[in-house]
Amino acid sequence: MKKIFVNRFGQIRSGWKVGMVLGISYGAQILLGIIVGIALAISFFASGKFDAQNPTFDFGISTSPGITYLMQAFGIIVMILAVYMVLRLIDKKRLKDIGLINIKKGFKHLSYGLLFGAISMTLIFFILLKTNNIELTNSFTQPQFSWSTLTGLILFIFVGLNEELFSRGYCMMVLSQTGKKWVPVFISAIIFSMMHLGNPNVKLLGLFNIFLVGILFAYMVVKTNNIWMAIGYHITWNYFQGNVFGFPVSGLDSTGLYGIKVINDNLLTGGAFGPEAGVLATFVLLGSILVLKFYKGNNTSMELFSETTEGIEL
Repeated sequence: MKKIFVNRFGQIRSGWKVGMVLGISYGAQILLGIIVGIALAISFFASGKFDAQNPTFDFGISTSPGITYLMQAFGIIVMILAVYMVLRLIDKKRLKDIGLINIKKGFKHLSYGLLFGAISMTLIFFILLKTNNIELTNSFTQPQFSWSTLTGLILFIFVGLNEELFSRGYCMMVLSQTGKKWVPVFISAIIFSMMHLGNPNVKLLGLFNIFLVGILFAYMVVKTNNIWMAIGYHITWNYFQGNVFGFPVSGLDSTGLYGIKVINDNLLTGGAFGPEAGVLATFVLLGSILVLKFYKGNNTSMELFSETTEGIEL
């Protein structure tokens, strides 16, 4: 029975440790949701708006942008805290041991990631535009600035940090216990894709492309031995997709500098899930993986996979 939880080196198996992080994070978010729901219900009944003859439960505030941002912020914070808690208490390691090295050392990789992500999404946008699969509702000379332009940037910076800290940093570190180099790359990408199963308008091709994104980001970690390039690409991929070009981001609606009208809901556009569910994104991601092959990484930052030679079992 002990072997189910602990490997032959006395370590908690990587699957259980990943489960701990997800359990703490999602458990806290569910608890907050229950607390907020109860508080809104009490407020609603106390206001005297409830009609027993025609019962409705439109709280209003629960769907406001402010509440949505607060809930997203809470989810990001608890995920980061969950990673940190398990990392320090169970693994006895520090954040730099999972790739979050000093930003001064990782700034070059971060800059390349930011540029790489922006170029990738811009390429998808212009191909869809030139093939008449989408059309702009405002001209390039009249971008529509709004609060979302700033709040979206702040949100996606923390989303990129949060998801890479867990999906690439922590998952790849603990999965390296298997002693098999392909496991941290492919299993972390599968976990990353599965985390989007509950997104609105989810599509099979969208989940596959998110898996490819996970492979690309994991390859960046392997090439650079830190997570900064993956964080950079993640930020601009999401931000340009949603808050610049106005596409849905993994099924979630966004307000962009440019409004778009999807003309054809097909394999290129991805429909309501956004371009991540389009075959065009598939080719761009595969191309990005190929381009990354020629990137000369910096292997002096850290030894992220230092445990792989020990032959530790999952």
